[in-house]
Amino acid sequence: MLTIKELAEFTITEQRSLINFLTMLTGDRFVADDLFQETFLELSKIREKFKAGTNFGAWARSVARFQALRYMRTRQKDHLTISPELVEQLADSWEEMPHNEYEDRESALKNCMNELQEHHRAVLSWRYKERQSHKYISKQLDRSVSAVKMLVCRIHKKLRYCIESKIINPDACLNGGASHE
Repeated sequence: MLTIKELAEFTITEQRSLINFLTMLTGDRFVADDLFQETFLELSKIREKFKAGTNFGAWARSVARFQALRYMRTRQKDHLTISPELVEQLADSWEEMPHNEYEDRESALKNCMNELQEHHRAVLSWRYKERQSHKYISKQLDRSVSAVKMLVCRIHKKLRYCIESKIINPDACLNGGASHE
């Protein structure tokens, strides 16, 4: 049986992988963070079922899968989520996916975000962290809604260029080819 301390240590080691797994299943990083917490609580309740010497990550992912499926079933009424069948297919394909590439992209995104101009980071923060509309952002910037949509599109292109450059060459810099706003 796992002690709470051992469970916490294993979970910390697997945290990034579990959150990435849950993000893939739900398509939403915020939901994935919540489900990660629920997964940890469930793991702590059933920790005596873990068999020493087996793969903790696989065991934790199976619990996380059920947490995601439960979430999908409750949200299915709203027609806002993918089907439980697709969740199962995605979860089954997880073991075959190149996780290093996903983590490399996540790391590159963080670096590229830091290289963006401050006002571009603010636009993305409003849009994705605060989940604000283009209309809200247009009022903040005193621009038209269509201009904000174009700006967000240009920022996405800059980020895509930067991420791809960093994956090919980790020392690449964002201002290597994108125009400034």
